[in-house]
Amino acid sequence: RAFLIGDNTDYPQVVHFENQEPVQIGDVVATSGLGGNLPAGIPVGIIGSISEDNGIIIQPFVHKSNIDYIKVIKTSHTDGIKNFLIEINISE
Repeated sequence: RAFLIGDNTDYPQVVHFENQEPVQIGDVVATSGLGGNLPAGIPVGIIGSISEDNGIIIQPFVHKSNIDYIKVIKTSHTDGIKNFLIEINISE
């Protein structure tokens, strides 16, 4: 389990990784399905690099210039865990 976060570059980073099994460059990263917002098993990309400085960097299967629609899941911890979904069609 981990979180995949973007930083406006071409390669998102894995954070809060529960290192239960070793990972290596080329391993496929997919959605977990936990939380019920996305189904499990959607391929996201592959592990592109692993380093002490930058952590685990993902090479996405889709380049960001080819994305027309995104879903942002934002979590608030003020009253328990609540997910706020923001769906954006960026092709319009």
